Amino acid sequence: MNRAELIGRLGNDPDQKGKGLFFSVATNENYKDKDGNWQSITEWHKVAVFKDLPFQLNKGDNVYISGKIKTNKVEDKYYTSIVVDLKGVVEKLEPHQKRASLGGADFGGYEPEPNNEAVPF
Repeated sequence: MNRAELIGRLGNDPDQKGKGLFFSVATNENYKDKDGNWQSITEWHKVAVFKDLPFQLNKGDNVYISGKIKTNKVEDKYYTSIVVDLKGVVEKLEPHQKRASLGGADFGGYEPEPNNEAVPF
């Protein structure tokens, strides 16, 4: 099965190209290091949506994404993205909203820095 689920924040306003909507999502992982200090790692994920959404997404929005992982080669470089097609899910979440399908875990309490750099697709 090829499936990926993300809960994070949009790093940029979505870019409409043809039938696709393209944006980046930041996810955070918090952990304690060997000295007992809290550390945070932010990962950036490219997302491509190929379905109509009944709402508008904006930079900074909390979102839940469910799609498949796809890798494309562009000029000798590989890019991996999460692709949301008709079978996938995009939900706009309120801060601290719990996602029932993920055991009710609260993933909305972090504040990742938005990515102001251009993300190639």
